[in-house]
Amino acid sequence: MRTTPSITATDSGYPHSLPVGSTPPGAESSAFEGRGNSSLRGQLSAFAWLGHIRPAEERQAGTGSADSFDELARMAVDEPWDRFSPAERDSLAVLKHYVTWTFEQSLVTSSVVPSPDSQTCVFNTRLVTPQHEFIYGVFQPNRQAGRQDWYLAGWRVAGTRQLETYTELPEGASYSQDPHAYVFDWDLPVTFVARQFTSMVSSLFPAALREIPLGLELALEGAVNRAIDIAKRNPGTAVPAWQPGKAELQLLLPLYLANPATPDAALVISRGDMAYRSTAIVSLADAYKAARLVTRPTAHWLNPPM
Repeated sequence: MRTTPSITATDSGYPHSLPVGSTPPGAESSAFEGRGNSSLRGQLSAFAWLGHIRPAEERQAGTGSADSFDELARMAVDEPWDRFSPAERDSLAVLKHYVTWTFEQSLVTSSVVPSPDSQTCVFNTRLVTPQHEFIYGVFQPNRQAGRQDWYLAGWRVAGTRQLETYTELPEGASYSQDPHAYVFDWDLPVTFVARQFTSMVSSLFPAALREIPLGLELALEGAVNRAIDIAKRNPGTAVPAWQPGKAELQLLLPLYLANPATPDAALVISRGDMAYRSTAIVSLADAYKAARLVTRPTAHWLNPPM
């Protein structure tokens, strides 16, 4: 199994060498019952009480009682929620990250909708069942004093009793109305200054090369130029990703630093008026988390190892 390199991000908002499921950028740090898992902080846990959250260690060990995220994983089409990071395999950390930020974007886009009688509130997770039915997160008023106004009642599909009062259920959260933002424009140049990034990836190169700063810069420039060439030949190589910390849709390109068949990291680029700007180099695990917020990646280089 390929191990995920430890890579430090710039000020792009990506986690700084944090494992999948760590506190999202800008999220609150306090904890409570239902907030105890560090991947479930922010607007979701401020909005609703999430109930019992099964610790990742128990899920990995096959112990403890199931929680709402176990239920969601069972309902939805099967996905490789945690395979880039061996330490977090089977922890559902990517699913929790996905739900946390999908809910937050749903708030931003006014896609968290109360029922006419105010007895439920729902958002579209944008996940589907094997029968291609959208799965909705359903909240109900919280009667317990001192807690959030709502509690997570579970996950439902259209037609179930708790959704009967809705004449129209909410659409999934959107990230950009511009279709061009999701694809790579090969006519735009990509700006990249290698010396700003070499410290992030130096550990991925042979020791002898790390002792030659100019050689390291030239090697990194070569890897970036190759990534750009690959994306020009096949624009589908560039994977759209959402960066919550900057509320920005970005693109990810594979960086092959040691093995031409296996990427070691991902280059993050942001589109400007006249060029793409390189903003960070991130681990494949963090790249997958950011990409999964937009859609399940289909690019072969970002498919988690089995």
